[in-house]
Amino acid sequence: MVQEQSEFEQLDPKLIPAERLGSAIFFGIVIVLGFLGWVVFALVGWGLSDYRPWVTLVTGVAILGSLAWWSYRYPYLRWQTTRLKTSERGLELHRGVYWQHKIFIPRERIQHTDITQGPISRRFQIAELVINTAGNHNYIIKIEGLNVERAKELRLGLLPSVRAKEEQKRELGI
Repeated sequence: MVQEQSEFEQLDPKLIPAERLGSAIFFGIVIVLGFLGWVVFALVGWGLSDYRPWVTLVTGVAILGSLAWWSYRYPYLRWQTTRLKTSERGLELHRGVYWQHKIFIPRERIQHTDITQGPISRRFQIAELVINTAGNHNYIIKIEGLNVERAKELRLGLLPSVRAKEEQKRELGI
């Protein structure tokens, strides 16, 4: 059963290196493909004596450098600004680096939950809890960066039918 919390909890701090690793892999591929494209255009299209390949190279390095810095910094900011709290009524989720979102999910609206993990998430032992709700325009809520055990605990505790069965067992002393 999910215990009611008086304080908001943060996501697992292992989310930060996991997202940084995913970003590094992505930018590694982009840099290799971008450099190969630059070589083709520089050698075949313009020639190295022209100024255009060098301007393109400097601009590309500046853009990729700023994006790489942001992809390094953003996981920490996201981890720092995402909080969740469970109660008897449901789940409250606060997240957003620039645009703050405060989401409340009543227990009776939750239809089913899933736990997903990619290869990087498995390596860092974190998971994503996917909550499917009824009657709302935001019918799927994803909470990335939970410890695997915490995600399983939330999954079982948020489902109304599982919760009702646990309460019946407790009342009957089973």
